Amino acid sequence: MLYTGIVSVQAAYFSAFNFLVVVACVIILASSLDDLFIDVYYWIRAAYRALVIRRRYPRLTAQTLRSEEQRWFAIMVPAWGVIGASCTHSILIGLFEMGMKGRR
Repeated sequence: MLYTGIVSVQAAYFSAFNFLVVVACVIILASSLDDLFIDVYYWIRAAYRALVIRRRYPRLTAQTLRSEEQRWFAIMVPAWGVIGASCTHSILIGLFEMGMKGRR
């Protein structure tokens, strides 16, 4: 009698373990298919660029760049400190105005 109880517990354990293994396999399969899609997209795009784009537009070389006249260009530098202060100020003003409307 005790032996059948142990066997049923062991069978339930193996059944649950089997289910968890199947779930893990499905998750790994989904992740692998995602990686496969990204890899295939990369290789198709690389082949397209090699066969079409690079034939249409010649590669830019250092010699070509040196032959051009120098020009000005802009570099955008974000001022996160100023943006953060502006957002904080706007939030505080909004809260202050909400508080003033509630007192009228």
